[in-house]
Amino acid sequence: MAGAASVAAGESQYEPKYEAVVKRIKPAALAKARTYAWTERHAAFDTQADARIVAAVDRELESRGLMKLTSGSSDLVVAYASLTKTGVDLKATPSRGTHGTHGTLPEYLVGTLVVELSEPTTHEALYRVQIDTPVERERGAIEATIDAAVRALFEKYPTQKQQTQKPPASSPSLVDARKFLEGRWSLDSFEVRPPAATPIVLTGSGVLTFDDFANLRMEIRADQSSSDLLRAAGIEIRDGIISTDGRVAIDLQRRSLTYFLEGQRSSYTTGGGPLALNRPRYWDVTGDTLTLTTRDDSGAPLSISRWTRRR
Repeated sequence: MAGAASVAAGESQYEPKYEAVVKRIKPAALAKARTYAWTERHAAFDTQADARIVAAVDRELESRGLMKLTSGSSDLVVAYASLTKTGVDLKATPSRGTHGTHGTLPEYLVGTLVVELSEPTTHEALYRVQIDTPVERERGAIEATIDAAVRALFEKYPTQKQQTQKPPASSPSLVDARKFLEGRWSLDSFEVRPPAATPIVLTGSGVLTFDDFANLRMEIRADQSSSDLLRAAGIEIRDGIISTDGRVAIDLQRRSLTYFLEGQRSSYTTGGGPLALNRPRYWDVTGDTLTLTTRDDSGAPLSISRWTRRR
């Protein structure tokens, strides 16, 4: 891990804890967050390491249903700081000195990474976590260390189950789930993440309806700029409209909605891309907000849409 600041080599009495340590956490405030943006950070000197850290943090936040914004106001701002230090193995046997001098203890490089999520207006820290980890100097090893360190940093991030209200004494039934999903929903935000391409945040409007026969219809009208970006990414869009329509199966355990494809016709064909009909729509509910996410085979989000129930 290339550091944002380095400590000169020497015999330090530093003995790190190789685990993530949460310095501050506000679960209730984090539960309300839906979007985040990067703010000024103490970036690593090594630009490749900086990009790797940012990508790893993005991956962790997005896997938890947060959408990254590159413009406009966000619910959270995120920053990181990193540094390297020289640690000393205090348990090792000192090397033998010469001419009566004292021997030395083995030294090794230690990287420290701190990630903080804050409220953008008050700058109050809502999640601050730190990890110390030994660092190898070989490029491939550094990248693996960064990925593992960032994963560890977010292991203690509140899960949706922890953030939201306590579940009822008994698990919801299929009927309960259908009743909740039934009705009309208005689009709040929609982001598509084509493989090996820049994420596309759509500008437009949309309506989602779910009826008592488990028919799910989604129609999103994108502006010309968003439509052009989708086409350039290889996603078919007709007349600026993304539309899917069909009966779905509800999987309570996986919290997913999956279209029945056999014998059905859809008003929009997405092929094998982020919006493919054979991809389950993983759903999550917080209050009157419904989040639908499609994922790739590794579990990374391919599309994230958020909807608010119409009253």
